[in-house]
Amino acid sequence: QVAAAYAGTAMSTRRLGALLALLALLTAACTDGPGTGGTLEGTHWVLTSIDQDGSLAIVPETVYADAEFGSHRVSGFAGCNTYDAIYTAGGRTLLVSAPSTTFMACDEATMAFEAQYLTLLQASRHYTARGDSLV
Repeated sequence: QVAAAYAGTAMSTRRLGALLALLALLTAACTDGPGTGGTLEGTHWVLTSIDQDGSLAIVPETVYADAEFGSHRVSGFAGCNTYDAIYTAGGRTLLVSAPSTTFMACDEATMAFEAQYLTLLQASRHYTARGDSLV
């Protein structure tokens, strides 16, 4: 799991939110149930925590990742490279295609963080967007 703070649309200022999960890595605990996951189209999220070995860990200040959802595409910065992927959302289901990225090289720790973030993004299956958090 990873956590993000809602950064608003491109027109609004960045807001920090409570730590929650951005995407569910462990989908076995998730159920579809009735209702909707919330609005993704036109939103921008900044990563604040990420699943590390089954525990939610705060993202170090030395790395940054975000996700901007629009026109059925999710794009952003993954720690070292920018990325772009297609997403489909309906109800509480979220499916993200394999992201395409730029080819910058960074230090080993940053590259490992980026690989983990992009893997979690593509592994997403369910989501909930409420207030300042995206789970």
